[in-house]
Amino acid sequence: MTHHNLFKKSVALIIGTALLNGCASLTKSQLNEVNTFGQLTSNFSAYPSKFILSFNTINEKEALLRANSRIDPDTHFTEIDSAYQHKKENDTLTGKSDLTFKIIDKYAQALVLLTADKHTKQLDTAAKSFGTNIDGLITNYNKIDSKDQLPTGIGGAVAELITLGGEQFIRSRQAKETKDFVTKADPMIIRLTNNVIAQLGNGAKDKNGQPVTFSDLVNQLRQDIKTDYKAFLGKRTTDIVIKKNKDNADYSASFINYRYATLDDDRECLQLLSDLDALQRLLNDTKTATANLAKAHHKLLTDIDTKKSLVEFATELQTYGDNIKDLKTAIQKIK
Repeated sequence: MTHHNLFKKSVALIIGTALLNGCASLTKSQLNEVNTFGQLTSNFSAYPSKFILSFNTINEKEALLRANSRIDPDTHFTEIDSAYQHKKENDTLTGKSDLTFKIIDKYAQALVLLTADKHTKQLDTAAKSFGTNIDGLITNYNKIDSKDQLPTGIGGAVAELITLGGEQFIRSRQAKETKDFVTKADPMIIRLTNNVIAQLGNGAKDKNGQPVTFSDLVNQLRQDIKTDYKAFLGKRTTDIVIKKNKDNADYSASFINYRYATLDDDRECLQLLSDLDALQRLLNDTKTATANLAKAHHKLLTDIDTKKSLVEFATELQTYGDNIKDLKTAIQKIK
């Protein structure tokens, strides 16, 4: 063994031992709790995204009912085009909202890596990537509004794991870096979750382009479906038929044709009403889960700082975990 390699191992062992005996004091159970939190949150953006996608799908179907109740071709197409423009307004999250969800997801995924119970080369590669990605997303976020700034350099906590010494050194650094990572990120998580709640509360636009709450839009959709389905069924056409009278002279007669609902029409209307109820539940559950995400993370930080065994945090984590289960259930109910 060369003197250089021997020196590297000696340094790693000395520093690692010092860290294990010093400030790095998180227990295995604490690291497991952090890991669980990360897994629950790692794809959190899927829930509000599913809400927005489902809302737009139901809104499109309602718009088609409305368009189909119009006899005039120009009016018929105008209704469809209006529905499409409205869809574009609410279809995707852009700017601050998009970055908010991406940062939350990347942070949670980094927590899972940071508290992994086994070190691998894949962990090295992923950790470097996550650190760069998180810092890049935060930089882009901070460019949007000078008055709304997130702390920078958070991603470096993940990259710090990749250093001299290999397995032993990385394991000794794990507790310290986890604590530093959670500490730096807590103000960020509070701000980002507030963004999510604001987006779900007041981030929508009505048909006139005015800002409204998604709850208001869901309620309006319910009323629109009732009105437009009746109009769809009440659509009528007038047929003019030329006939002969008893003197063999031509005369015109008009016949009014009313539309009647098919079984498939009624099934579609029934499903729309059912989906709207599930959509409202998904919206409520997402707001609740978002608020509890922030609470659970802050409680996690408090327990880490006071070196608790995280017994108290288990309640917070269980509540948050139940929220995620509720979200998955609500999503499954939307067809």
